[in-house]
Amino acid sequence: MNYISVFIIVYITIFQNVKAEDNIKLTRSDENSDENMENTEGMIRLSPPTLDEEEQNSPHMPRALRCDGCRAVAYQLSSEFNRRQKNLVKKKKLSESDVIEIVEKVCSNGFENYGLKGVDGVNRLSGPGLETEKSPGMMQGGGRWPIRLQNICNAYVGELEEEGIYEGFLEDKTLEDYLCRREGLFGYCKDTPPPKKVEL
Repeated sequence: MNYISVFIIVYITIFQNVKAEDNIKLTRSDENSDENMENTEGMIRLSPPTLDEEEQNSPHMPRALRCDGCRAVAYQLSSEFNRRQKNLVKKKKLSESDVIEIVEKVCSNGFENYGLKGVDGVNRLSGPGLETEKSPGMMQGGGRWPIRLQNICNAYVGELEEEGIYEGFLEDKTLEDYLCRREGLFGYCKDTPPPKKVEL
């Protein structure tokens, strides 16, 4: 088989895949709508997640989502520490006042871009730093989700204080193992294998 034949086969394969992708349409699933059901071939239906009683009404992060919640808090804190750490010229550590400012800023308003998304039939927290952020699906954001994440963040501050969280960051630059994979309040992900890391 010569190079021209191989090129033609590869070109046809790629062209057919691109053409197939062009025919896929994203639609919002509407349970009450039976119109045009016969024309749904090649369509991906996205529907908002279905919330259970705890997900809908609890003031606390639902147990099944605590690992995702802890990882979101760890990501936001470590991202902000990393950003500020890069601006240090001669000092190796942030000042105590900088650390307090960072933690207060993150815990008070660092979670507006998080919400619930149905991923592979399971409700997961989605947002920056979580692998579910790029998963297809409709996210239900706002409402109780940012407050629940703030509560997790504030619980860590209550246990460790701002300086303790920063010391954890100096040990574990992602804060994920330090905040989420130990014991008790810090063990929300202890029995959950670490997901693929998301770069800061």
